[in-house]
Amino acid sequence: MDPTPATTAPAALAQDVLHALGKTCFGTPAGNGAWADSLTPAWMAVRAWILALHISGLTVTRAHRLTEHRLRQLLHLREHTGIHLTLLWHTRPTPTLRQLLAGIDHHTTRTLTTPTGTGTTTDRRPPRMSFPWLDPPQSLPGLAVPRARRSPCQGVEPLPRLARPGTPASDGHAELADRLHTLAHPLHAAALTTTLLTGAGPARLALIRGTDVHPDGTHVKVHDPHTHHRCRIHALPAWAHTLITAAHHHHQDTSRPPTSALYPLITARDAATLTEHATSIHIRLPH
Repeated sequence: MDPTPATTAPAALAQDVLHALGKTCFGTPAGNGAWADSLTPAWMAVRAWILALHISGLTVTRAHRLTEHRLRQLLHLREHTGIHLTLLWHTRPTPTLRQLLAGIDHHTTRTLTTPTGTGTTTDRRPPRMSFPWLDPPQSLPGLAVPRARRSPCQGVEPLPRLARPGTPASDGHAELADRLHTLAHPLHAAALTTTLLTGAGPARLALIRGTDVHPDGTHVKVHDPHTHHRCRIHALPAWAHTLITAAHHHHQDTSRPPTSALYPLITARDAATLTEHATSIHIRLPH
């Protein structure tokens, strides 16, 4: 990650990490890209993507130019995600750096080494301004979940017998996957993915809870807007797993309980945010 020089924006460093991960903070007419300028939402998005993408290491160039506050942000990211953090320090170590690293397991080297592990390298193409429009894929049929009357509606995880419901969509949607992976906010990317693959409209999206997505992103449960006796579990294609997992990590990073709504702000105003982000990457939503 190469920090943007000469910027004092509070969330600039988080935006730099998102850019290094191949994410684009799309601005929309309604200002729905403003979250990326806010410190807490921007770093929450960074943490969710790093965990979902299994990023094992982060190398920061020109780290000696970062303020103490931004260095603390990187150390907090390291503590939260467990990444191997490498700071390229192009001058002599300062007292501030020594104080920050006091008590933290670290070592100093004059040779750049590759962190060990099996991390995932992201190589996402940036969105083009002239790419063609894509039509939504055929919706996954899903499998109806039996439920006794007056019994609580369970989430997707307590149903291991439904490990492979239905037939996952073909993994041939390379262009669709690339565009969805450019969205910077995990909830925007996951909500749009769910809509495209299951055909769930705003009413159904509003009912999806944190417990309705599998931690591995393999399945999602979609509720009927009128009764929980017609809920369906959908098996998702492999390319969508990371997108759904990022939403799961983001939800865990909040103070809301697991049974709370996963997309509360996205489904407001008849899911206008969803429509605007679909437009930004030229994907038509299902009717």
